[in-house]
Amino acid sequence: RGGVGAEIPNARRALVRGDLEDAERWSCVAVGRYPEEAATHTGLVKLFLLRREPAVATHFAERAVQKHPESLELLALLGDARALAGSLDEARAALTRAAKIDATDAAKVSGLARRYLAFADVALDGRRYTEAERFYRRAAALRPDDVTPTIGLARGQSVLAAILGEAAVKLDPRSPEAQLGLGDVRLRFGDR
Repeated sequence: RGGVGAEIPNARRALVRGDLEDAERWSCVAVGRYPEEAATHTGLVKLFLLRREPAVATHFAERAVQKHPESLELLALLGDARALAGSLDEARAALTRAAKIDATDAAKVSGLARRYLAFADVALDGRRYTEAERFYRRAAALRPDDVTPTIGLARGQSVLAAILGEAAVKLDPRSPEAQLGLGDVRLRFGDR
């Protein structure tokens, strides 16, 4: 198995800094230099999911799954991209394939959805909002008639919105924009 140089660590550092453009640049360099490494494709797909670009994430996930059909993580990310795009049937197909279960086995699909809900709740409690959102979205794709995953998504977004609003006010307590933003969040989601 080959190795990936500094590109992936550089992309991760850029993500931690919040520099999505630099993360994209490093991720693209990694895919170009190491096209046979599944990890390079995984990072690129995750980046476009984070940027909420479902069409681009789906495009790269489909290409990556063609190159690495054995990668269950890439299959799951393809499901994430399709769910974000609103293609729930296609998302469900990718997610069940990634979990190695039959998509027509209602009990197993329901069990997988429950597992994703549990993972999402743990991630939300740990303030890992992106991870929680991904697991709630997976559960919603698997059980589109169940309101629980959708409520979980909303709950995670409201908590994150409140935290970010409060952080903005702490950064600049005199900023009318920060005060207004926090007020809008509290009005929309309720005062926490």
